[in-house]
Amino acid sequence: MNTKLLNKVIMACLFVSPITHIYADTYRLHEERQRYLEQQRQSDEKIRAYQADRDAKWEYERRKREYQQRLDTARKPELPTQQQINKLADLMNSDDAKNAVSYMENLQPDPYQPQQVERAEMDGFYMSK
Repeated sequence: MNTKLLNKVIMACLFVSPITHIYADTYRLHEERQRYLEQQRQSDEKIRAYQADRDAKWEYERRKREYQQRLDTARKPELPTQQQINKLADLMNSDDAKNAVSYMENLQPDPYQPQQVERAEMDGFYMSK
């Protein structure tokens, strides 16, 4: 074999070998990066699913509490407190309440009787200048 050709082959091998290692390392780093990004995507997806589930549970609990409050208020009428009862009793026994009741009892019907009035002719009235 020709020594020049052998030198060229050896030089080519020496020159190409580091380049192929660089490309191999770059490809390996690219694969690792893709794997990491996929793990991040899956992790983010799990987190979003967990948060959506949690939010749905909170919304369900909130609606359940609101519904229970409506049921409780619909079932039990609020009884007046003793303070409100005393206030009403004082109002009923006051002089103003007695005066109002006596005024209502002494009211007379209104004697005014509407009279039927002749119809006024307004022909041309709206056209006057």
